[in-house]
Amino acid sequence: MRPSLVKRSAVGIGAGIVLLAVLAAGGCAPSSPSGGSSTAAADTTTPVAFIWSPDADCSTCHTAEANTSTDGTNGGIHLTQNGATCISCHNDEDALVSAHQGKDSSSKMPVRLKTTEVTEESCLACHGSTQALAEQTAASTVLTDKNGTVVNPHDVPQVAGHEKITCTSCHVMHTTEDLDETAMAFCVNCHHKTVFECNTCHD
Repeated sequence: MRPSLVKRSAVGIGAGIVLLAVLAAGGCAPSSPSGGSSTAAADTTTPVAFIWSPDADCSTCHTAEANTSTDGTNGGIHLTQNGATCISCHNDEDALVSAHQGKDSSSKMPVRLKTTEVTEESCLACHGSTQALAEQTAASTVLTDKNGTVVNPHDVPQVAGHEKITCTSCHVMHTTEDLDETAMAFCVNCHHKTVFECNTCHD
């Protein structure tokens, strides 16, 4: 190829590159309603409305809970070993619809369940009867008070105040705390001296 053609080709290629750069920088920018060019960035902060349904992707908002699906917590064990999904345990559909009413992607995530619950029936659907569970944990020493009194965690004495105890009182799903810690932490809400026997705190 002759030097003059090489020179002209190089100039043509260079001009083409410059033209492409100009088009990329401004030629394809979105137009404003008035027809003028606008370089304002798209608004990515607009909250996205959410309506709960059984097939909703809970992890979209509940990212902290979703992250426990692989970290060995009770929630993760249920998902990875038992094949459960969020709706397997969180199945109070009417309460969930109500709890998510008016919520969007900017809503503050609750620290714990307030208007919905994981019922004992949901747990027992997979884990069997309370009697069977009590037999399985008859030798458990997880709940031992400072005086050495041991209580079977699935056969707690039926006294006033204990009717509020449910599976999730002790079995906190989305936490890395050990069951020993979460179970005893619940007990000491009332047994604040870590003594299970009643009427022993005040002389």
